[in-house]
Amino acid sequence: MPTLRPWEFLDADLVDDPTVYVPYRTRLELRGGESIEVPAVTIRIYDFTGRIAFEPESCGSVPIADVAGGRIDIRPAPQGLKQLRERHPWAYRMWRPNEAIVVHQWARDGLAFEEIAERVGRPAEHVATKVDRVEALLRAAGGVPPRITPPSGLNCTLVEPGTQHRRYEPPPWYAVLAPDDPTVHFPCTLHLVPHGSPDIDVSPLNGCTLDQHGCSFTTLGSSGYLELTDLASGWVEIQPAPDDLVRLREAHSEAYRAWRADHAKQVLYWGREEPRAEPDALAARLARPPAHIVAKYRHIQAVADVVFPTPRAEPAPLHRHEPRGGDDYAVAVTERCTPRAVAARHGVAPVLAMGWGFLAPLTDDQITALRADRDVVYVEQPGIVEPAIGPA
Repeated sequence: MPTLRPWEFLDADLVDDPTVYVPYRTRLELRGGESIEVPAVTIRIYDFTGRIAFEPESCGSVPIADVAGGRIDIRPAPQGLKQLRERHPWAYRMWRPNEAIVVHQWARDGLAFEEIAERVGRPAEHVATKVDRVEALLRAAGGVPPRITPPSGLNCTLVEPGTQHRRYEPPPWYAVLAPDDPTVHFPCTLHLVPHGSPDIDVSPLNGCTLDQHGCSFTTLGSSGYLELTDLASGWVEIQPAPDDLVRLREAHSEAYRAWRADHAKQVLYWGREEPRAEPDALAARLARPPAHIVAKYRHIQAVADVVFPTPRAEPAPLHRHEPRGGDDYAVAVTERCTPRAVAARHGVAPVLAMGWGFLAPLTDDQITALRADRDVVYVEQPGIVEPAIGPA
């Protein structure tokens, strides 16, 4: 009889093996008209990698730019999986390299399925099923596996991450992720159906990871992780990439990627400067197409119209202190605009411009106009602080 090589003896069937829980089924439509279906234990979808990657590695990966659409279905976990893994930590997990060989070897040596189960951290009925499947492979192949030394750690304990939800400081208003931003491609949306809890829709998503334990994602102001055993079902919708994504990224590496807050702020200030410069220099510095600089500023403007309504509900505060410290006023401005741009809008020549605002002499009409400006936080005339002089 021929001798089978170990990889021929693994029985890595991700569809029909009842001893393995494969949580994800993927169907992708490709731009060339093809479609692919992939069962996977882990799927990573992140724009910065430019690919949708599947594990085990034999399932391969697909460039995001090649995807015209698709869906990943999250299959419900076997009933009682969490409790079963408390007793058998490797229950329903993929069989490790050479594990099937060792299990079959021990069975041929006369070990009971229960004893083998203790050694590999799996239920005895799963061991019996795997031995039967391996015997069927041997009969079909007409070969025998080589005898090997069992690897150590087959019954090691695994730590599950556990369902969690964390909130963190959201980004500034000008850097908020928005699905209507034409300069960003969000590759996926996530819909989760937990047991006994409201459904969770997560969008827009710059990416997510679906692994053998659960689903992790990060979005505006929060990040989350749900164990598969807490989910009744769920799915991921894969969004088609823009037609020009590949072409633009060849010349502009950041094209269609999510914006860093400091980069979005540079676009905001570029757009508010008078006179406005051409976008080419800023585009080169941020590795974005010039047209995306213009489009991003328009999008930020639309957000600003909501965050800072015009006209403002009430004038900005005016603070005066006695005794007055001269004719200069301090004008604090929002992050929406540069101090010089606000000053130029009202015909003011700043004596000094800083990050928070500017100092300048103001007429009463200019004070009134500045207080009505939605980009002004307050207007203040500094006073003179006279030191107290004690008795000689």
